[in-house]
Amino acid sequence: MSNNNNNSNTDNVFVNLSHILLIKIFDHLRDNIDRICFTFVCNRWFNDRHKYFRFNPTPFIGQPKDVYHNFFLKSFKDIFIDSEKQRECSLYLSSNPWAPFTYHRIHKLKIDYTIAKYQELELDENQLAKLLSFTSITHVYGCSVIPKNGFPSNIKFIRFLGFNGSLQPGSFGEGVEKIQFRSKLGCSWSTSKFNEPLVPGVFPDSVTFLSFEYQFDQPIIPRILPPNLKSLKFKYYTFDIDDQALPNTLKHLQISGSPNLKIAIPHQLVSLDINEIYFTDTIRSQIRKLQNLESLSISGGFDFDNNLIKEGDIPKSVTNLTLNCCLENSRSIPLTVKYLDIPQIVYFDEPFPRESQHQFERLTTSVVMKKLILENIMVERFTIPESSGIESIQLESLIENIDCSKIVLPNTIKELILPKYNPCRLTEGFIPNSVETINFGGYINSPASALPKSINTITIQSSAISHYQQSKSITNINFTKRGSVRNIKVSMGKPRVSHQNLNCKVSI
Repeated sequence: MSNNNNNSNTDNVFVNLSHILLIKIFDHLRDNIDRICFTFVCNRWFNDRHKYFRFNPTPFIGQPKDVYHNFFLKSFKDIFIDSEKQRECSLYLSSNPWAPFTYHRIHKLKIDYTIAKYQELELDENQLAKLLSFTSITHVYGCSVIPKNGFPSNIKFIRFLGFNGSLQPGSFGEGVEKIQFRSKLGCSWSTSKFNEPLVPGVFPDSVTFLSFEYQFDQPIIPRILPPNLKSLKFKYYTFDIDDQALPNTLKHLQISGSPNLKIAIPHQLVSLDINEIYFTDTIRSQIRKLQNLESLSISGGFDFDNNLIKEGDIPKSVTNLTLNCCLENSRSIPLTVKYLDIPQIVYFDEPFPRESQHQFERLTTSVVMKKLILENIMVERFTIPESSGIESIQLESLIENIDCSKIVLPNTIKELILPKYNPCRLTEGFIPNSVETINFGGYINSPASALPKSINTITIQSSAISHYQQSKSITNINFTKRGSVRNIKVSMGKPRVSHQNLNCKVSI
């Protein structure tokens, strides 16, 4: 751009974007050539390049140091050097050459090869401490020991892999926020996992996230968990948890345990995931009182005769619900639920009768549905998975100006019924090649080329016959009066086990 253009654009809103917005835009440019060209848009962007410009260092990984001397862009050389100084780095400890990450720098450690026999060499506490001496490291993945003198305060995230030692106050620096305990790949669930007693003060106040593996099963007494903990995860736990053990800051709890586990559920939870635990009256009454709960997952551990989820058991604040259990009826699910996953249904009495007012944005179920009627579709896009086995779909209404390319229908359907007033202009590829019968219902706003060759029966207004009669694949044409539509609505029955002939009507 010429200087004259630059001078005439001094009041241009884009030329005068703030540095914060320039950084946001700049971060979307991955190629360094694009980043350099970005600065040439105007004089201001070039003169202020030090305030927002950084090179993407990824292409430089693994390059020998002497290559850097061949960098000849003097206007960007100081920025290039500064970009190489990573401020927040992750340290990966692994002997796997196919680990799914790229090395920014590889450190070689001296190994004592006088060991006669060994199956595995691991970093000791001194070697790990040496690696963590780089203050730019903030995340550590795959460590199996505590470094000498504990983790430094610059470490924010720690993922243990096969750690089986003990923890003492001082093991973690005050800056750590997230700690995960994981087993080694390929190891048995019952070996090489952390299962040592915890003592008060072992976790700093800065910790907000804790995740334990299956093997950890030690009593959690008051003051063991950090006071600012927000997220806690147990893979399998058998000790009762009283109301003093969990901090009142906890927002997310995921726990799998013995069926008779007793737990005092904190009232301030936002998400709760319980697995393999009996849905007792005590747990039922506690969940009913969780007025801030937004996400709830309940699976396993059910006495199907006595522990149905009943109306009122699920708080009305819940919008995301996962159930692998029994429902008394559809009223057990609040109308506030927008995302429902019911992957394994034992039986339903009347899951979604025609009068159901649920408005789901996502519905996942193992039920095999032969016919699906969609009413009040008020979303701009949706996908129906092929695993549903649906053979007939009826769209009863669509929002105005909807882009049909954002609607994905399964390749299992054989019949498609469109709404009476269809605002959607069908395009090639929208209708799956499996469709044999299509009912346009009323108004037609689609070219004949949108129909796949698999269609042999079509229901249209008589006035549109000339539009489609040339298609060689169509052998049957049914006429409707202008404005009329076939009334095909089948309510869901009450199957107890078999769902092979199930018809389902859902609003999304």
